Amino acid sequence: MVSSHAYVILQVLDKYYSSTKKDISTQDLYTLVKLQTQNQGVLDLIQDITPSTVILEALQERYYFSKIAEMSLDIVESGNVDPKDVQKLLAEFFSKTGVVLEHDQTSVNDLFSSQSVQGFDWPIKFLDDAVGPLEPGSMVLFGARPEAGKTTMLAHVTTHMAQQTTSPVLVVLNEEPVKAAKSRYIQALLGKTRAEIQQDIMLSLSEIKSKLGCEFDERFKFYHNPSLTIEDIASLAERWSPSIIVVDQLRNVQARGRYGTDVERLKYLYEHSRRMAAHANAVFFTVHQARGDAEGVPYISGNQLEGCQTEVQGALDVQIMIGKDNDPMNEHIRYLNIVKNKSRGVRDESKRHGREPVHLDRMKARFT
Repeated sequence: MVSSHAYVILQVLDKYYSSTKKDISTQDLYTLVKLQTQNQGVLDLIQDITPSTVILEALQERYYFSKIAEMSLDIVESGNVDPKDVQKLLAEFFSKTGVVLEHDQTSVNDLFSSQSVQGFDWPIKFLDDAVGPLEPGSMVLFGARPEAGKTTMLAHVTTHMAQQTTSPVLVVLNEEPVKAAKSRYIQALLGKTRAEIQQDIMLSLSEIKSKLGCEFDERFKFYHNPSLTIEDIASLAERWSPSIIVVDQLRNVQARGRYGTDVERLKYLYEHSRRMAAHANAVFFTVHQARGDAEGVPYISGNQLEGCQTEVQGALDVQIMIGKDNDPMNEHIRYLNIVKNKSRGVRDESKRHGREPVHLDRMKARFT
């Protein structure tokens, strides 16, 4: 006799292996045996011994679905189950899986009116025309080769958008030291060189407060820890309730669980981040390194991301590649290529998937 929990797992494994065309492993069969012979809580046991995080997530969903269905049936047939218990189980499900359900009541008029789109304006005119107001819940990726200006782009864009909100901006770093990153963000906010800021610190502090309406550290919450997991970042988002989340770089973030391939891990990171943005009602920015074959290429294609091709793009609303050529005369020129754009607020449709060169001012951490 197969237990109800094992039956759910068999269904999930059948669906998983039917789609992946992989044979069921000894480890997976061991999972089923352990679930039938031990009294440990089913979810805890799944977490301990399931070999794949992809399978784990599917098992969790099926487990909750089956339990909620059982409780709902008991309510109808016997009335022995308190409806509040079902609500608690639903809340637990949403908390563990990151699923967000909401009843949308947007009118047809508002849905198709570009003027109704509410979001963050961009500091670069080309992107402001091509993408338009960036709505909360959006996920944006900048891809480029090293030293092309990925972090500078993050600093310029987010400090501009930070002036349009009173909520915190969460910045998570796993490469650049915090002091170097904060300096760059302050330069981008003020449009000043380091020397200009040092020349009159008190004036610069006054200008920061004038632009943000508060001290810099009140608005920007910086964290640097290479061992932070995506789940840790989600906890930070819960703590600060930011309107903007920045992760530099998401591909280097750790993830709990075990993955068959690095592509599978990346896909999990991006999908989890997308759910985080929706749950926090925040814009989510990240950067991703481009492959070696993008070196010296002005307009980089969207499938030239390191470690993957199109696997992470499904989670993105906007993907912008930043290229540069090898001509020393063009050292300060960067080439923007919008390879994915699902924005509803596009101001100029001819630029939705446009390309345009821009000027990088490293001294002031800005693009023009």
